Amino acid sequence: MSAIRITTALGCAGLLPFAGALFAVGLTLVLGVELPFEPKQVFVFYSAVILSFLCGAIWGSLLSSTFTKKAVALLIVSNLVSLTAWISLLNYEGHFTVSLGLLILGYLTVLAAEYAVIELLYKEVYLGYFKLRSRLTFCVVGIHLGMIFIS
Repeated sequence: MSAIRITTALGCAGLLPFAGALFAVGLTLVLGVELPFEPKQVFVFYSAVILSFLCGAIWGSLLSSTFTKKAVALLIVSNLVSLTAWISLLNYEGHFTVSLGLLILGYLTVLAAEYAVIELLYKEVYLGYFKLRSRLTFCVVGIHLGMIFIS
């Protein structure tokens, strides 16, 4: 199986827990279904983990490249975004919408930062990867906005 197929399949599979949690929130709100878990909590926690994973992937990519001022700036940005994801966990119970807003901001910041240093991060990776990352990020942001809308 090619790298393109694997990354596409795994990226799309990563959307399933977001969509499942959104669907579960809809079930609880519309049908009053009681679930053995809190779907909003699952959503925020999964999102924070995925956002932190993306920031860690940036570290992995940069450690094997030339250390420039742009690379250092991206490392700092990725750390700040990871901390923001952690804050969203601490904040989620009383301020669910704020947590989702922080996560959305984090995803968009990571994407913008990756774009700013695209040649540094993706010179060894097939060119379609950033396009895939962009599409997945916009799907994730859209699902987060859907969660804000139905909550």
